[in-house]
Amino acid sequence: TVKRAAKSPGVQASPEELLAWTPGDFAARFTVTDEHGRAIALEDYPGYRLFHGLEPAPLLVRSVEHATGRILWSQVSATAVRDDDGEVVMTVTVSDDVTAVKDAEAAQRFLASASKLLGSSLDVETTLGRAAATAGMCRFRSKLRRAAASAGALRSTLNTSRAPPRAA
Repeated sequence: TVKRAAKSPGVQASPEELLAWTPGDFAARFTVTDEHGRAIALEDYPGYRLFHGLEPAPLLVRSVEHATGRILWSQVSATAVRDDDGEVVMTVTVSDDVTAVKDAEAAQRFLASASKLLGSSLDVETTLGRAAATAGMCRFRSKLRRAAASAGALRSTLNTSRAPPRAA
């Protein structure tokens, strides 16, 4: 509904204000692309496709809110309203918020990548460095380096504190 859309993230307007928004108002608040970061042409929107006799494939839309940098995802689909002759007279467009689903998918990909990295090397310093790079945790690199150095010192201590091998 318009009331719900007016209170959605990045909008925060009255229903009347939202109905008065122009495409330029949306462009001033959001950068809108497809899931690959490419600009979306008008011809790709399901409602436009219906009006031009084309099959309306659902469209996954990635919106970045300018004010906060927050990424919002929506699945846009449309249905035609036809007159008695079967001509499209209007379309009903539905935009489903799928942000939580996309965030969960990204978290799963990160965990899978981190698990693969952590299991790929027994060298603690190398593995922690790779994990830091994967997570984009630049500010934590010094802490991870200290942890790796501590792990290396511990490994060195363990290696030197072992009993000497028995003579055969």
